[in-house]
Amino acid sequence: MPFSRFMEWASLHPEAGYYTRGSGQFGRAGDFVTIPSRVPFFNQAVAALLADLVDALSAETAPGDAVTVVEVGGGTGDMAAGVLSAWERSRSDLRDRIVWEMVEPSKALADVQRATLERALGGGWLIHWHPGPEDLPQGPKLVVSNEVVDSLPVHLVDVCGETPRETWVRLQSTAGGKSECGISEYLGELTSEARRELIRLFGSEDAAQLRAYTADGTIEARPAVLPFLRALVGEKHSACVVTVDYGGWPARAGTQRADATYRRTARAYLRQQRQDDLTAYVGRQDLTADVDFGALATHGEDLGLECLVYTTVAALLAAAGGAEEVARLRAAVADDLTNDVNASHLDRLLDTDDAGGLFKLMVQVREGSYRA
Repeated sequence: MPFSRFMEWASLHPEAGYYTRGSGQFGRAGDFVTIPSRVPFFNQAVAALLADLVDALSAETAPGDAVTVVEVGGGTGDMAAGVLSAWERSRSDLRDRIVWEMVEPSKALADVQRATLERALGGGWLIHWHPGPEDLPQGPKLVVSNEVVDSLPVHLVDVCGETPRETWVRLQSTAGGKSECGISEYLGELTSEARRELIRLFGSEDAAQLRAYTADGTIEARPAVLPFLRALVGEKHSACVVTVDYGGWPARAGTQRADATYRRTARAYLRQQRQDDLTAYVGRQDLTADVDFGALATHGEDLGLECLVYTTVAALLAAAGGAEEVARLRAAVADDLTNDVNASHLDRLLDTDDAGGLFKLMVQVREGSYRA
């Protein structure tokens, strides 16, 4: 099967998928720690941004109707809890103006999110859970995600030869005999999905032309982005999409914002350690690849979404007063060692040469009625 299909099954298989089997993969005892759980100030900065977008969407919402805020893949619920807590302190008027809709396919994670959000629920904030986007309310929406797009299946396309080839995976017997088998990668035929994506992004599937855009002969294509966006915002009604993730905007013909080059970034994480073998520990390690924000913008345009903001998380936090927050935390170190840890994590996110530059923020907006 294509590696993209393998990645999808390993991540989202209903019973054995990495993101559906439980919640132990999150946190310091798991495989990775997300920004919302590590840096509370990040949630405050996001809360301020989302509040402005809610105010803008309110003008597109029928009188008396609440604005729908959709969070996709909310992990353990830390970002939602942080945003709603910030709103409780500074924008309590939003309590009666928004409904927070969590899209979470994992029942185990949804249960963890409910526990994390118990205080917000008790405070009167309306929060609903959905296993998928199919039954989300119609009308204007504000969609937010953190470290979700990087987990969408990616096609690994090799353009070193005369024609593009794609990474596939297969089962193979091992020295242990018939009772044991392994999984290996090999280069096979380009799938129709990958071919369409190359033509959409580059206007060509010619390997020689594509080689000019890659540092190592690999282009990672993620056609799943378009159906992902369409399922969340549809093809009409006003919408805002806020995406936070690691990656960049790779250069291709006509690109004005390029800050990266196509290359193979697909990797796995297990117990906080990077793994090179993507086919090992199936369903037990996190499979991911950098987000192509240029492709995200292109597919947004297919749905009438205009990219209004593309910047670093460092810039977001700096504009929200991140340096001042670090100083405040440092001054309080004598009273609480936790403040020193929080200050160190926030410092890294304010550094464009560190995590603050690796993580990006994109805001896409569709105004008024639109139909593709």
